[in-house]
Amino acid sequence: MPQKILLAGEGVGLMDVAGGTVRETIAAHRHPQAAPVGLETKISDFHDWARGAAVLAIQVLVLGTDRA
Repeated sequence: MPQKILLAGEGVGLMDVAGGTVRETIAAHRHPQAAPVGLETKISDFHDWARGAAVLAIQVLVLGTDRA
């Protein structure tokens, strides 16, 4: 079971509006005996996006396929 969920990207600001619903939905679909999962948000900038794009490009180059 995941111990932490990290939300990032352009739409992460929506957590200000819908965060309660997101947390309730996660709890509703998590095993009843599992510990609560941590939910963290992070505002991303261009450098974070570029780093992620580079990782995907390297995966395609090395593995020969898109694994995302």
